[in-house]
Amino acid sequence: MNWFTTAFILIAIALALALREHIWLRKASITNGTIIEILTSQGQKGITSNPRVRYVAADGSPHEFTRSYYSSNPKYSVGQQVTVAYDRNSYEGRIVLFAERFIFAAMICCLGLAILVSVIIFQLGRSLVPRIYLQHQIISESAK
Repeated sequence: MNWFTTAFILIAIALALALREHIWLRKASITNGTIIEILTSQGQKGITSNPRVRYVAADGSPHEFTRSYYSSNPKYSVGQQVTVAYDRNSYEGRIVLFAERFIFAAMICCLGLAILVSVIIFQLGRSLVPRIYLQHQIISESAK
């Protein structure tokens, strides 16, 4: 597999992840939630945190959830209000924030685009550089 193909595969994966998240959010119900606790964990890279969120569904039932990952950069505090999207059937909840929902897809897409741009630049360089410098060398040799 060449780099061009790798770039397009990464971009396709990123778009699929973003589309999957978008579809989930479009089907979800939106409500307000409150950070009720900050869970902490001591890891290899120091202390990480994860907010526990409480929200009330449209049917009046209370629910809580935590993110599926911990972060070393705590950006939430107890009592903070957040926007929550939740599945009406399973009550699976997620904090609605671009960075929380799409950052992984955005990073994969940026990696794919960086590879694609690099491949294009190197392909252009491979075809232009010999013409520029060989042309100069041919002109120099003919002037002798």
